[in-house]
Amino acid sequence: MSPRNPASRDFLHGRVEVMLTRQVGPVEWQVLVRPGRKIGVGERIFFSAADSAGTPAGSASLFAPDERRSANSVQAAELTAEVIGRGEFGERTLRFDPVPDFFAVVEKLGHAPLPPYIARADRPEDRERYQTVYARTETTGSVAAPTAGLHFTPQILANIRERGVEIAELTLHVGLGTFQPMHVENVEDHKLHRESFSISDAAAAQINRALADKRRVIAVGTTTVRTLEFAASQNASNSAGSRQ
Repeated sequence: MSPRNPASRDFLHGRVEVMLTRQVGPVEWQVLVRPGRKIGVGERIFFSAADSAGTPAGSASLFAPDERRSANSVQAAELTAEVIGRGEFGERTLRFDPVPDFFAVVEKLGHAPLPPYIARADRPEDRERYQTVYARTETTGSVAAPTAGLHFTPQILANIRERGVEIAELTLHVGLGTFQPMHVENVEDHKLHRESFSISDAAAAQINRALADKRRVIAVGTTTVRTLEFAASQNASNSAGSRQ
């Protein structure tokens, strides 16, 4: 328990859930926590295999130990973290104690973060099925799958190419905004999280050739639309600046 939160011994009992969203340092991660208001800066959190069993889909589980179980929890913990920060949207920053293979432990303890409209607990096969066919294991960073692409299969993509359709792939790391509901009257006042993206030179050339030839460019899903719109607006701004 944290000496900086003397009231914590009164309410930090039982299970809480954590979802890793973005790595911000060698051992630091931005996370979502539930119930969030009970987890303050300075708290130490202990993750163990027993605690993660039967966890609802959408998070990894942990225990914030009380005085009666702290010794057992610390001894059984395979990961330990301290809350070192709180963000604008309620997210926390955790600093994990170093372990030999962090991602191997996360794979062991964690659960696939299924969307809330899939009303069941996650299953082992979801780790593979809840991915698009164009997902890359070496490219991590998205907090959720771009669901508009989940219906594609290798055969469907092959059939599309056989009809003469070009396919250009780009990367956008879906951010916390996908979980953020609107709390304002006007959409213009809604604050969105930043998301990182990349468009290769080859993909940009494909898209530009299609535009020059007046061919249709079909964006699959709002994730792709957001990326293309932002890239186009940045390119227009840079071009305008160079003409001044």
